[in-house]
Amino acid sequence: VALGVAVLHGDIPQSTREVTIERYRSGKVRCLVATDVAARGLDIQGVDLVVQTHPPLNYESYIHRAGRTGRAGRKGVCVTFYSLREAYIVRIIEHKAGIKLKRAGPPSPTDIVTAAAKDAASLMDTIHEDNMDAFRKVSEELIKERGAESVVAAALACMTGYSSRLVSRSILSCFEGQVAMLMTSTTPLQSSGHAFSLVRKNFRPDLAQSVRGMTLSTDKMQAVFDVSEKYVKEMKSVIASDSLSPGLSIEVCSELPELAEDKIDMSTAQQQLQDQRARQRGKWQNNSNGRNTGRGGHSARGRGGFYGRGRGR
Repeated sequence: VALGVAVLHGDIPQSTREVTIERYRSGKVRCLVATDVAARGLDIQGVDLVVQTHPPLNYESYIHRAGRTGRAGRKGVCVTFYSLREAYIVRIIEHKAGIKLKRAGPPSPTDIVTAAAKDAASLMDTIHEDNMDAFRKVSEELIKERGAESVVAAALACMTGYSSRLVSRSILSCFEGQVAMLMTSTTPLQSSGHAFSLVRKNFRPDLAQSVRGMTLSTDKMQAVFDVSEKYVKEMKSVIASDSLSPGLSIEVCSELPELAEDKIDMSTAQQQLQDQRARQRGKWQNNSNGRNTGRGGHSARGRGGFYGRGRGR
């Protein structure tokens, strides 16, 4: 799907930036990739989605970035990607801004492929009839030999670039080769250790030992955990045999429930954040000094903003 993409950052001349903003405002550009130069002062209606690639190191930046959408009474969505090491920054943003963010796992490989296939299928409407005639004989032979569904599926896979085997990715941890499983109990799970014990009780020791990241839901009636992809078929076989403990069910997790969060010490988290800011300032200063040397001493400081160097939530 053609979006029309433009870039906006502090090293672009002001006149070019104004042209880019006007093209975005008018709809000629539908996707704007920007640093924090776009986080403040831009009042553009109809922004439906803001994606921050990392959480910013202060909550004010988060509010300004997220505030580009949902303006003038409209609804909008802000999605922030973060790693496990950055989870404490998200918690600080929630605490200081007085907001509660909804955690969502990444789309599964199947979801991504399905979306890509639908985009590819829509392109079929643009193909000239004469071109289809040129491929019709071969397609008839393939359908007769392999069946229509297999031929169309293979064609879509080729069109979207998915010829290799899909690699699973956990919606809990985002780790490749892992699959998130959802455990549901009719009685409350007392702790993650309790949930682990149920896995050990119902599955072979080596399978149980591969379980990672056991996390309870807020109501303690469910738990989500990762298991190696190689064990999923075996788990499904055990589940299908109805041999699980009474009142227990386990399935592949397609959507994360509301998960309980570990308590964090805000003072420790704040110190971590200050240390991270200091490292970022040092890195920025080194980059700035290098630019000064390469540009005859003309300072580049402040041209894009410190937090505009590719970090966002």
